[in-house]
Amino acid sequence: MKWTKKSLGQISEKIDYGYTASAGNSGVKFLRITDIQNGIVNWETVPQVECSKIEKYALAGGDIVFARTGATTGKSFLIEECPENAVFASYLIRVRPNKAEVFSKYLSYFFDTPNYWGQISSSATGATLPGVNSTKLKELQIPLPPLPTQRRIAAILDKADALRRKGRELLDKYDELVQAVFLELFGDPVKNEKQWDILEFKDVIESIDSGWSPKCEDFPKTDDKDWAVLKLGAVTYRIYNPNENKALKKETGEKPEIEVRKGDLLFSRKNTYELVGACAYVFDTPSRLMLPDTIFRLNYVKGRVSPIFLWQLINDLNFRQEIQRLASGSSGSMPNISKGRLLKKSLPIPPPHIQNHFAEIVKNIEAQKAKVRQQITQSEALFQSLLQRAFRGELVH
Repeated sequence: MKWTKKSLGQISEKIDYGYTASAGNSGVKFLRITDIQNGIVNWETVPQVECSKIEKYALAGGDIVFARTGATTGKSFLIEECPENAVFASYLIRVRPNKAEVFSKYLSYFFDTPNYWGQISSSATGATLPGVNSTKLKELQIPLPPLPTQRRIAAILDKADALRRKGRELLDKYDELVQAVFLELFGDPVKNEKQWDILEFKDVIESIDSGWSPKCEDFPKTDDKDWAVLKLGAVTYRIYNPNENKALKKETGEKPEIEVRKGDLLFSRKNTYELVGACAYVFDTPSRLMLPDTIFRLNYVKGRVSPIFLWQLINDLNFRQEIQRLASGSSGSMPNISKGRLLKKSLPIPPPHIQNHFAEIVKNIEAQKAKVRQQITQSEALFQSLLQRAFRGELVH
């Protein structure tokens, strides 16, 4: 069986940037990064915009979109189905594969491989938050077996991917349970129907620690004795992920005062507008991981506020929009939330005993989620093994 290698530009009909939209109710769906969860789009919740260039920016089944910048830089998502009038945001890049050359699902799996990430990391531009552009994407080298073989490879990987998805879907159900309990106990934090006391963040946060972003390796640390700096992705999805880190270069001295600790409340001060302000609570963490300069540590006043309550409050869908409005930035820069603006933000604070009751419920749910994550880890290892074999030509003959 003969494999060839072609550039992404050679096997694509389109590689282009998305649309800068204005709010509207025209029936045109506007796909953003935040609308894609675990590789799936819930089109029912995707917002509508005004768009006079639907034909130019219209998405179609089989398209693959890439995040241009932010914590998800280089991440790709296959659009398997979409409504007739759907366009994509300007911070996404759309790739429309040539169906005569490549099977979209096969290509989307290639974008999960170390081969892809090695190529994209070397071509990404920018300093603290590198970006991806269409020119560099066109130069990516894609290994191509015949189309029937591409389909067979994709079918096998689909089965392994389904195991990963089941675990992720269960985690989503647990998260929905936490949100339901939060709303039952505290109500909508923006409307504050239960008339909780209104304080400012400075009343419950005694200080905010800033991080540091020195030059690091392009890979995570592999030894408990090594130091590393968290990547923005460690908190982007509102769940602490210590695996999102970059090893500190050996010649660079560490800063123990900004080491992440169990019980920390971490807050992303800088990201794309849809992702800025994400918050994560550290239930546990490996040692020798440091904060980057894009993440704050919120040092809460013990006894006045439960960090688990505050974590869920900041991430509440409605209150999160209030937090995002604090972000500012010049044209072309990433939105940023300053310490000063955050500390002045008002928030509802229920009595401590109700907060603590909620925190105990969340801890019990987190214990169940930990078991699910172990299963996901095993499924992920199986998928990655099959993935690497597939693109070495070892999975099918």
